[in-house]
Amino acid sequence: MKYQASQLIQFYIDSPLTDKLAVGDVEAIRWLGPYSHVPIKDDEGVVYPSIDHYMAGMLYKVATNKPHLALSLFSTEQGDIHKEYLTERARKLQTVKAKNPKAEPTLSKVDEYALIKKEIGKINEKISMTDDGLYSFKNIQFDEGKWLSLRGDLLKAAMKQRWDIDPILRKTVESARDKAKILVYYTGENSGSYLGATYRSATKTLDGQNAYGLELMRLGGFRGL
Repeated sequence: MKYQASQLIQFYIDSPLTDKLAVGDVEAIRWLGPYSHVPIKDDEGVVYPSIDHYMAGMLYKVATNKPHLALSLFSTEQGDIHKEYLTERARKLQTVKAKNPKAEPTLSKVDEYALIKKEIGKINEKISMTDDGLYSFKNIQFDEGKWLSLRGDLLKAAMKQRWDIDPILRKTVESARDKAKILVYYTGENSGSYLGATYRSATKTLDGQNAYGLELMRLGGFRGL
């Protein structure tokens, strides 16, 4: 299918902070992404900080012989990656407070998203099929076929959870629907991906499955989905 660039709402962690969908929030489009901190539970009640954390955790839990790593790497309470994020964020807040002790310390949007980008980078490292990533764990085995068969349902379940508890997400998606836009989770220029896609202006097509964007549109009641 071919698209005009003007039809698309491409969202990603560096999306411009502009209220393109007129929802009264300049962060709304950026907020749509799976990296945003909205808690997601697995089938055992373990909480993950975001859909990105959850999907990484499920990759280890359902498709490797070391399911315990889902908890110790990616969960909210025990996950090393989120603990590092919280520690670094607290340190930055202390620095801000030292400069102005009487004011409630807050981080700039630049600093907040820089911390999230760093956290997501660590997640991506752990799910990469390399000796420094998933295969850095001794004797780990990964069942790719099983993961490919399960990831779609796992993603849908996580996104339904977020849809139910995230009013900003719902409002933004519904505004895109009412304006007849197409939601695309932009995942970089090099190539498409399962979760997202890249718009190829030369062919006016999407390179990638855009599973995350499509599911947002399905949840939002877009026509034809």
